[in-house]
Amino acid sequence: MKAEFIRYFLDIDEKHETWKFIRNPLQCEESNVSDEVQDKFLELKFNSSAEEDLKELALETFRVKYLPVYPLILHQALRILTMFGSMYLCEAAFSMLVAVKTKYRTG
Repeated sequence: MKAEFIRYFLDIDEKHETWKFIRNPLQCEESNVSDEVQDKFLELKFNSSAEEDLKELALETFRVKYLPVYPLILHQALRILTMFGSMYLCEAAFSMLVAVKTKYRTG
């Protein structure tokens, strides 16, 4: 899977701060967050209940819980994560098209 990921996204550096933000938003440095959301990011980073929730909850559940409170911050992560669902749908549609055009075609 990692090889396929690298094939589609050649310019991704997994050590880049953006990826750290997606894996754990509280470990990212504020200098690596866009200027427009730095205030809210610092508020989230030093929110003790958010820190506890991140330890106890799955990352997806954490995002869902804090999305209404910190929408701009979590939308950055969601914007990157949603491209994978789109890529899957494109690949699935292409596979179906190939199947229709080949041996499953009738007529």
